[in-house]
Amino acid sequence: MKEAVEVSGGYDTNPGRFAQPQGSAFYRIAPELQATSDWTRHALNLDLRGSFTGYGTTFPADAGNSSVPVNIDRPDVDGKLTGRIDVTRDTRIISALRLRVGTDNPTTPNPCGPCSSAAHSPTTILTTTGTTTPLTPRARDPTTSQR
Repeated sequence: MKEAVEVSGGYDTNPGRFAQPQGSAFYRIAPELQATSDWTRHALNLDLRGSFTGYGTTFPADAGNSSVPVNIDRPDVDGKLTGRIDVTRDTRIISALRLRVGTDNPTTPNPCGPCSSAAHSPTTILTTTGTTTPLTPRARDPTTSQR
């Protein structure tokens, strides 16, 4: 198992992408976790990464663009779980699950639906999922005798 946390910060001259720029300091915390099984048969791997970007400013609702939220903090999560099931000596199932959750840029032209007021928070949440599950034969070693 491996874990890490990265902490950084800076200053953005216009994080809300306002017509009349308003700058703000920001901080970013980005933890991650990787884990791998230690089994002779079957396998499981986990890779989780996330981040949170926070601004030390709550922007006024009339900051030059009324569709921009007053809170533009942005979370982000990316995860992947992969596994291998050894069905027989020569057949295995290798599977993967993926998840990505994030937020859209505050001034995106994408519709926000019911959160279109100036004070909505957080911004539009985006989610992507996926899976893969093929059944694969194990490659045979040409140097071994097969009967």
